[in-house]
Amino acid sequence: SGSAFNFFKIVSSIIDKISIGIPGNRNLQGFVPGLERIMKYNEETELIKAEYVDLQIAVESCIMGLENEKEQKVLKLYYLELKTFKQIATEICYSEKQIKRIHDKAIHNLDELLKRCPEMSANVQKCPLNVHL
Repeated sequence: SGSAFNFFKIVSSIIDKISIGIPGNRNLQGFVPGLERIMKYNEETELIKAEYVDLQIAVESCIMGLENEKEQKVLKLYYLELKTFKQIATEICYSEKQIKRIHDKAIHNLDELLKRCPEMSANVQKCPLNVHL
């Protein structure tokens, strides 16, 4: 009977530890700080999402500045849709090697474009992650 009592005492202790902070429980000691942390993380997540959208818009506007539509498509698929060269090759019916060449040429052309267009270059510099294609 003594071991059964110890077992229930241990189980009761575990339940008490788990139930700290559960809504409706009189002990809100763990709940309020946990809720505050969740709210803080939500705010930080919203800021990160907004920065990502700004970055995506800046990158897309740079890509759209390229004259070659094939280069635009490859860069969009790679940088905005985050597809691999292999996935892009399959999607647009080219070899992976051709996609890499198109990508490299597009990056070269984009660098040239950014040199000629300071306003576009300023957009890239303002990107929160400071990403340069």
